[in-house]
Amino acid sequence: MMSSFSPPYSRTEVSTSELLVYTRAIGDRQIPVHERIYTQRDFEARLVDAVRDYIFHVMRSQGTPGMALAVGYRGKLIWEAGFGEADVATHRPMTPETIYHSGSLGKTYTATAVMHLADQGVIHLDDPINRHLPFQVRNPLGEREITLRDLMTHHSGLNGDAAASHFDVPRDLSEEIRQEFATEPMARRYGCRWSGKVGHKFDYSNLGLGVLGLTVQNANRDGLSFSEYVQKYVMDPLGMVASQYPPVQDRTHVRPEIWDAMSTGYARMGSVWIPTLPVYFGTYPAGGVLAKPADHLRLLFAMLGDGTYDGYQLLKPETVKAMLSPIEEEELPISWKVPPSLRASRQGLIWRISNADAWRHEALGRIQPNPRRIGVVARR
Repeated sequence: MMSSFSPPYSRTEVSTSELLVYTRAIGDRQIPVHERIYTQRDFEARLVDAVRDYIFHVMRSQGTPGMALAVGYRGKLIWEAGFGEADVATHRPMTPETIYHSGSLGKTYTATAVMHLADQGVIHLDDPINRHLPFQVRNPLGEREITLRDLMTHHSGLNGDAAASHFDVPRDLSEEIRQEFATEPMARRYGCRWSGKVGHKFDYSNLGLGVLGLTVQNANRDGLSFSEYVQKYVMDPLGMVASQYPPVQDRTHVRPEIWDAMSTGYARMGSVWIPTLPVYFGTYPAGGVLAKPADHLRLLFAMLGDGTYDGYQLLKPETVKAMLSPIEEEELPISWKVPPSLRASRQGLIWRISNADAWRHEALGRIQPNPRRIGVVARR
């Protein structure tokens, strides 16, 4: 039976939203904790206590350097916290304000930008993608043109890919995508560019999300880049003050206050944590958001609120319903090393849907009701 790691204060001793800082000893390791609790309701406080307790055990068993998270309940932030260190070498602590790389969670922002344009009638999901591209793309396996809807459901026929990853700063988005379609992917990992006919099967494609991002960039009437459009119409109106979707994750393209608050990524080699080399996504709309966890919740709250959060209508209610409605029964490929609950989930418009009223996008953050995993739970 797990022992309990309670914080060194009583719930009645602190005011909600006060930053609490303390250290927890776990074995021979001291873990700094920085947290804000926005509730004193019994059920919510017990939820926070349970998750906190679980995190300490995970960090002890896995040796995790640091972790940050935010938890919302019924459309409100109830807890945000940082555990351990954001940078091991300097011992900079992980806090609720620490920025991290979102990975494929960024796909949900790309999908939101696409649907924001669709709500305005600027684009339509059944548009052929070539209507919005400066070059032509065709699936040589047939049998019809690829549409935006095909990309939103990963049914374009594109094979998997590595998001045009580079160790050097990539070219502009349009040129990266044009070059990707002109070449074959890494043969040992993915085999070939196309895996099937348009619309015939699910195949997760980063390149497809790059095309969706380029569509946003080319189609919007403001003449904005993809990054600028997401910032203006998604992040800023939702109050995501510590978030950015930069074209390149380097000091030149990232706002200074975000760059300085970013966590360091690590790869584990035995008992040693090695800082990872910077890898840039050429097709960055597939995953390039920088944000603190509590900011991500604002997008989820908007989705749970039928497209509206804090007075801002991000999407129409019917648009949110369409995004979170399953469009087919096909399970994920058997080659995917995922839990059975995720394998049985169904595809919406970028989002994966499972358990009828629960939805998620599988990335660094997970939206699911499984109590054995730490994640963000979103339920209607």
